[in-house]
Amino acid sequence: MDLLYVLDYRFYRSADGRIWTASSYAESFWERYLTVFDHVHVISRALEIGQPEKGWQRVDGHRVKVHVVPFYRGPEQYVLRFRAVRRAMEQALDREGAVILRIPSQLATCAESILERTKRTFGVEVVGDPWESLAPGSVQHPLRPLFRWHYARNQRRQCKNALAASYVSAHLQQRYPPGDGHFQTVCSDVYLPAEAFAGTHAPRSSSAPLRIVTVASLEQAYKGIDTLLEAVAARVACGTDLHLSVVGDGKYRAALEARAARPDLAGRVEFLGQLPAGQAVRDVLSRATLVVLPSRTEGMPRALLEAMALGLPCLGTRVGGVPEVLHPEDTFPPNDVHALTAKLLEVTGRPDRLEAMSQRNYEMSLGFREQILRLRRDSFYSFLRASVSAALRSDLSCVDPGLPWWKRPLDVIGASALAIVTLPLWLGAAAWIRVRLGSPVLFRQPRAGRGGRAFVLYKFRTMRDSTGARGQLLPDAERLTRSGRWLRRLSIDELPQLWNVLRGDMSLVGPRPLLLEYLPLYSDEQRRRHEVNPGLTGWAQIHGRNGLLWPQRFELDVWYVDHQSLARDLQILVATVGSVLRGGGVSQPGHATMTPFDGASRN
Repeated sequence: MDLLYVLDYRFYRSADGRIWTASSYAESFWERYLTVFDHVHVISRALEIGQPEKGWQRVDGHRVKVHVVPFYRGPEQYVLRFRAVRRAMEQALDREGAVILRIPSQLATCAESILERTKRTFGVEVVGDPWESLAPGSVQHPLRPLFRWHYARNQRRQCKNALAASYVSAHLQQRYPPGDGHFQTVCSDVYLPAEAFAGTHAPRSSSAPLRIVTVASLEQAYKGIDTLLEAVAARVACGTDLHLSVVGDGKYRAALEARAARPDLAGRVEFLGQLPAGQAVRDVLSRATLVVLPSRTEGMPRALLEAMALGLPCLGTRVGGVPEVLHPEDTFPPNDVHALTAKLLEVTGRPDRLEAMSQRNYEMSLGFREQILRLRRDSFYSFLRASVSAALRSDLSCVDPGLPWWKRPLDVIGASALAIVTLPLWLGAAAWIRVRLGSPVLFRQPRAGRGGRAFVLYKFRTMRDSTGARGQLLPDAERLTRSGRWLRRLSIDELPQLWNVLRGDMSLVGPRPLLLEYLPLYSDEQRRRHEVNPGLTGWAQIHGRNGLLWPQRFELDVWYVDHQSLARDLQILVATVGSVLRGGGVSQPGHATMTPFDGASRN
């Protein structure tokens, strides 16, 4: 299957029809998608040129094709060329494949309307925050407040409507949440090869001059270079010997160079222009004493992670994903010259402070190694591919015989009766959780239902939101409370799923609903478990519950699909009572439930 990727970026098309980039999204960038998809069709803008400049890189290649929409610059030109842009977008999307929209993006909004009209699903990669990037002081435009509201509203809608969403930071995930039951993951899109890491953290000399490096696009004002220049001038006025290197280019470069040419900064600021992504930027970073990102908005900045991987001390604003990777004492508010000046003073002549920054930055960067991020990316890509494949081939609907005549009446009558009988347990469990764990009382998680369709599963909460030293959630087994173990042992935590049964998401009896991430990992035989509604209990549950290995569990699930009957459902419901009272098979050693399914257990 091919991937159609909508990207609002400024490429260049030379006279021979080849597509070029001055920095990002070269042909090698698309290799991450080609591990799952057969070809990548990039849909983006491209400016017509004669010949590429020295250092530019090819974008298109053997398995990467670029579909060019008419070039425009800014919202005014987009409106004037809207019809031509939409026509080109319709032609580019008129092919079979999965679709990913990289947002925020005006082209993504155009593509979304076409996909909605043709009833096609899409995924989103969320890399920025229009609410921050269009904040006061970021963009000089009379309609900035309107644009800010409009683009943020668009992005919230796109994330809600997307079949799957990948966020470069948890901050973006919280501000632009996905729809209920939809696949979601947090995964930086930064590629850090092995050579990007220093091998260990690299202590920096604090001897004069203090060499500061910043990397930013100068196409908009939201990167905050003006704030950095004022802070540098303030420290120079106090006698600090420092030098600033700015990597990046754009329409604001001339104005910033003029600002840096004043007498108090003369000879202390250099603008290096746009450098190819990767080693060229790392070479400049490696000569720095300190890296500063004064941005007014960020997703998860590549330059910051590259600097951290080199063991460099860094300062950054408290925006986007920056606070997720930098220590609080290394961050400062955006647009605050005094705060940044104070931070520069704190690190000047402080080898102990620089060493501590260097150490923790390098350790944090290890969590962004390619082998770690690849697993998250591939789960996102694989889910999209599997979902679109199922829709195109109608694999599951072709074998879906519908619910037996007795299934829905049994579910409604049985779930209603159980809800009434167990009401005291509901109230007691809810009160206990509220006192011991706080809010929320219910745990919600997207699961795969009949036909692989997503729904939101409800359970009573049994775990604390405990985090480790690096701010990441501890394993489930460590977060599970003592009272939570009893709730699980007696299956009281499952009672809210009676609401799922009444809604029709689940049945009383059927294979247990599993994570959406597992959908692409099943064999054809294992995938048959989704031919029926998932169940509150099932054939596998009365034959060992979570104590079973994955192959055994799937074999029992598929057996039930082929042998379901009213008598067998009643048999399973009766046997479940005994299984719950015995309390066995609730979990595997070291896990709150089972070891994660990794696809290795296929038939």
